[in-house]
This record gives sequence, structure tokens and C-alpha cells, in this order.
Amino acid sequence: MAHSLNALEGKRASLLKVSYAAPFRAAGPGKLLVSRMIQRYLEMGLSEYDLLGNPDPWKLTFTDHVRTPTDLTIFRRPWLASSFDLARRARRTVRDLRSRALRLWEGVHTPVDGSLDSHL
Repeated sequence: MAHSLNALEGKRASLLKVSYAAPFRAAGPGKLLVSRMIQRYLEMGLSEYDLLGNPDPWKLTFTDHVRTPTDLTIFRRPWLASSFDLARRARRTVRDLRSRALRLWEGVHTPVDGSLDSHL
């Protein structure tokens, strides 16, 4: 019905993967399994259980502590690193500009009184 793949190192555990059978989704088997793993690891004396990855809403039901993930890419040739960094910055800039444009568009096209007739 559900399984989790965890890594143990010393007094720390990390959740690598959790999955469950789709027909049982409403019962929340993944969250139940993670809850049981937390309980088990506490009983074993572990000091940390890292859920890894993005702060998905289901993960935030277990904690309010979030670490910002960081990527590190190492290149042998400096020009390749510069090109990669430039592409990453351009992608971030485009994403930010798109987000600002959408917010501006929504602000301009949202009726103040909630009715669509006031803008026609």
C-alpha cells in the first residue's frame, strides 16, 4: 500500500522517497508512513529526520523548519561555467518579469467592487 526509502547515517535519517498505491490516496498512507518512521527513529535515538527536497505542503504538517536547498555545479572549463551561470540568471530574470507582469495584469483587470459590469 505504501513504502518509504530512507538513508541512515549516524544519528540522522533522510527520506529519499515515499510512495503509495493511488486508490488509497484519500487515506493518506504516505503521511501515515512518514509519521510512523519519525516515531520509530525517535525511539531509536536519532537526532534528525530530514524530509529532503522542496517544502511541500504535506511535509509542512510535520515541521515548520525549512532549509533552503542549494545546487552546486562544477565545470572543468571556466567559459562553460560562465555560460551556465548566464543562462541560469536569464531564466530567473524571465521568470521574475513574467511573475510581475501577471501580478500587474491581475491588478489592472480585477474589478474593485467584484462585479464584471463595472469594467464593461
